[in-house]
Amino acid sequence: MSDEIESRIVEWRAKLLGEPMDLEDFPLWTDGCSFSVRKIGEDFFLCLPTSLAGEDRKIATRAVPMYVDWLNGIGSLLFGAYEAVRWDGMLKGYDDQGNEAVISLRLTPVSARLKVGYLIARTDGVLRPDPRIGAAKDLVRAAERKENGARALALLAQIELTWPQLFVLYEIVKGSISDDVVAKGWISKNDLRDFKRTCGSYEAIGIHARHGPQHQTPPEVPMERAVAIQLIRRLTLHWLVYEGQ
Repeated sequence: MSDEIESRIVEWRAKLLGEPMDLEDFPLWTDGCSFSVRKIGEDFFLCLPTSLAGEDRKIATRAVPMYVDWLNGIGSLLFGAYEAVRWDGMLKGYDDQGNEAVISLRLTPVSARLKVGYLIARTDGVLRPDPRIGAAKDLVRAAERKENGARALALLAQIELTWPQLFVLYEIVKGSISDDVVAKGWISKNDLRDFKRTCGSYEAIGIHARHGPQHQTPPEVPMERAVAIQLIRRLTLHWLVYEGQ
């Protein structure tokens, strides 16, 4: 059976696979973004308007992996225990009535799991806005406005960030602003010093360092990679929000 356009496509939907706790906040995070994640039935879908991805299915299909990378980069910044989600490989088009506009091969669906709850803080009896709503808006705008913003989100989508990748993220941020990252309060002077010395020290972290053996004194206490990941993620988050505002 070949694909046939039954009516004008206004939106493409790509089903996302992953754990519910990793997927459930995306509809809130992407609120107000140029694209969105929606929960439809028991599944989550990356929804791309044709104004963004075009009406040609082949072109839209090539665009999906980039947006999934962005989602994984956003997830790594907004949820500390985040694990990457993935696309099931199928793309469907829908018209303005929400009807499927493209006949496509259906894959076996993955059963839904328990949805994790979330508490909204109250102060003096006043219900506060859910902080997840629109949390990704500035991050997405930064990726759309700045090529380095898109590259940073794609790099953050990596499951395990290496020391060289962490330094690339630092250099992306440093090279994209005229002010000093320490002066902006995005990272402390001591943390940045320890990060750079550890990252570049063959004596401290061996073959994972940015450089080979050098005549430099290694840091007395090398920074743990897990600590470095937290610092550089936070630094990158500050920068993306700054660029997206």
